[in-house]
Amino acid sequence: MTETTGNHLSPTSAAKWYDLLKKIFSDIRGQKYKSKNEKLKRYRDLYNAISNINKDYISIFQNFVDDIMLLDREGDLESIKKNFLAKRSRKSSDRTLSKQYARSYLNLCEDIAEKRFFAAIIIYFYYESDGTFYNFDDEILDVYIWSAGERGGLYGWDSASTSFWGIIRCEDDPEIVALEAKKVIESIGIRFAVVERKYSELEGCWRHSKEPITTKISKLILNQKNNEKMTDVERFDG
Repeated sequence: MTETTGNHLSPTSAAKWYDLLKKIFSDIRGQKYKSKNEKLKRYRDLYNAISNINKDYISIFQNFVDDIMLLDREGDLESIKKNFLAKRSRKSSDRTLSKQYARSYLNLCEDIAEKRFFAAIIIYFYYESDGTFYNFDDEILDVYIWSAGERGGLYGWDSASTSFWGIIRCEDDPEIVALEAKKVIESIGIRFAVVERKYSELEGCWRHSKEPITTKISKLILNQKNNEKMTDVERFDG
């Protein structure tokens, strides 16, 4: 059962979910599953871990906004910033590892629905610093998957907390700082919705033997994978 403090995860329970996330990635990389349903059970655990980490991540920003709403002295804002930075730093290494694990596993997936689920997890941990929201449809996710295959990973974006800190560290207006935090909360919510959607689609494809929706990019990705397999066979035969 998840431990909570008020309406939020406690630091102890959040740490447990990060530990579980790392174990799940390790298990997925190290095991060969007998069936997709067996593997899907582990993916359900992965989705639940991300879901609880999402609650923890949002609570950091929501607590920050709540603290600003209670400001009664000008000097308090710097203390609130320092408190946010301490909370953010406490789990930054776990979020970095989570991105790295998902990124490395992306190239091991054969199924495009599976790849999209992991791409959604990677993108969840990023944030565009100008506040622009992207519509992460299948075609855009497939472009990121293609990029990961070509360059060995997805790079170029800061995490939500890193980007947010860069924006507010020298800002003295509490209203502006609170507004930026609310933008981050909204963006994190949008990204997690993509993770939810991609897990649901993966589950639907695997449980009911449905074919995932294809795009021009996904066809290129699958053709590239098939060509690599053919090259490996030819190399073995030769």
